[in-house]
Amino acid sequence: TKSGTISNCTNYASISGTGANIGGIVGAAYYTAEDGEMSIIGCHNYGTVTGTAGAVGGIAGLSSAKVSNCTNAAPIQGNGADVAGIVAEQQNYGSVIGCMNTADITNNNADAYGTGGIVGWVRYNGAAASYPKKAVIEIMNNINSGSIDGGNDGGGIVGTVYNSAVV
Repeated sequence: TKSGTISNCTNYASISGTGANIGGIVGAAYYTAEDGEMSIIGCHNYGTVTGTAGAVGGIAGLSSAKVSNCTNAAPIQGNGADVAGIVAEQQNYGSVIGCMNTADITNNNADAYGTGGIVGWVRYNGAAASYPKKAVIEIMNNINSGSIDGGNDGGGIVGTVYNSAVV
């Protein structure tokens, strides 16, 4: 989980989970290492993704990776913080660049933070030993045409930015 690449993957299956970190391609790609980096490149999701909690994303539930050129074309539905078309929560490091969501995003929890067309929640969190590599997260050149429904702090591109980001 501290380095590696997921590239050119396509999911058509419906995904559902009863906890957090549910994704169409990967549930969680997080933690960082000084000498490593994770990338999710050119992946596509066509399967509905649902979760009973938060961190539900079309491509990734929880990420510290560099996510680029990915698409989501299936409905995403969660019931907690972090629900989004591409990455539910981008944490501590990485980027989301050149991605597109065309599907509807629904958060069934009216009080939960971070419902977004591309990214639900950008934040800096976790033990320093688990995240030695931190940087300002970039969310750039993305397109969303899906509707955003429910939750607190909803946005067409990013739902919640907590601390810092370049959008």
